[in-house]
Amino acid sequence: MTPGPANETYFEQSFLARNLGYPLVEGADLTVRNNQVFLKTISGIQPVDVIIRRVDSVYCDPLELRDDSLLGVPGLVNAVRLGNVAVATLWARVFVRRLH
Repeated sequence: MTPGPANETYFEQSFLARNLGYPLVEGADLTVRNNQVFLKTISGIQPVDVIIRRVDSVYCDPLELRDDSLLGVPGLVNAVRLGNVAVATLWARVFVRRLH
């Protein structure tokens, strides 16, 4: 999950996503329904199991963290708390990259 193209590391994020075969999404591309995270696509919503996060923690969920955040996904913290989605950060992304 990226803060978007205005972020200084967006090129790196898009490069890694493209080469690892993962979609690069912004918070608005995701939705939480019944404490499950989904990716919104043209053909409907698809379940999400893991999010590799590049958005600062405090901006990830406007319901539970910063209510003025436009970068996060409302309900994400609760979905993580319930174990319905895993959220990885930079170091985990490097680890995943080495596995491929």
